[in-house]
Amino acid sequence: LNMVYCVYCAKNISRPDSVDGKICCPSCGRVVDEENFSSEPTFVKNAAGQ
Repeated sequence: LNMVYCVYCAKNISRPDSVDGKICCPSCGRVVDEENFSSEPTFVKNAAGQ
């Protein structure tokens, strides 16, 4: 059970709404946190440019 504190309405939220990686307060609707995670592959070049 994840608890999130909303600084806008000063409430502890036991079940925040998560839409598109944004965690929203169900009471006031404000975004209280963002989960910036991508499942897309990451490509990195080495020193040779490969």
